[in-house]
Amino acid sequence: MRDFFAQDPALKMKLTAIADAYERAHDLYPYHSTFLTEGERTLLTNLLASRVDTIPFTGGFPDAERTILSTDPDALVCLRTEADVTHPDVLGSLMSLGLERDAFGDIVIAEGEIFVAVLRRHAPVVLSLTKIGRENVVWRACAFSDAPESEPPTEKMISVASARLDAFVAALFDLSREDAKTAITRGEVTILGLPEDNPATIVPVGATISVRRRGKARIMEMLGESRKGRTRFLA
Repeated sequence: MRDFFAQDPALKMKLTAIADAYERAHDLYPYHSTFLTEGERTLLTNLLASRVDTIPFTGGFPDAERTILSTDPDALVCLRTEADVTHPDVLGSLMSLGLERDAFGDIVIAEGEIFVAVLRRHAPVVLSLTKIGRENVVWRACAFSDAPESEPPTEKMISVASARLDAFVAALFDLSREDAKTAITRGEVTILGLPEDNPATIVPVGATISVRRRGKARIMEMLGESRKGRTRFLA
């Protein structure tokens, strides 16, 4: 994979500061970071892997995409309201309050209800939001378990000639090998939230692969080789 820190010194500074603060606090006092993207979480895990024994991430909701590094059980609060709006409507309204995107995590919308994971110190700001789009809203605190569970992912067994990225993209998203390579070289593919433009990159078991406008899949388990010498995986 590419050297993301060399390409983005500000990202390196941000994640290094989080890693140093967590290491200082580790086992001594509660600590939490701001919200991290999947890619930031991957890079931060690599930074901390040899420095601490545990790296606890949470986003409040099960399988949250945006998470915090936290040993503080009170770092997050779930806020809930009702409105017939879209995800971009909610995101735009929250950002209009002057909040940075790392102040709140996933936004879950289902059947007219909205649930948002928020850093506790920013909860009063979100509670002050009284309108989303044309709809008036009133927020209240709730349990993360009150949010509806997402539908379980569909399992798919695939067979590939190798564990190369282009082979997985082709098999997982029903593309030809050439179309898979094109998507990768165009920058449309990520592994564990990080852009990857090399079709020959080897993908480890447990990694998530996302393709722009096509979806996301996780390589769950290697099932062994077929009689034709291809490797079977559960995704």
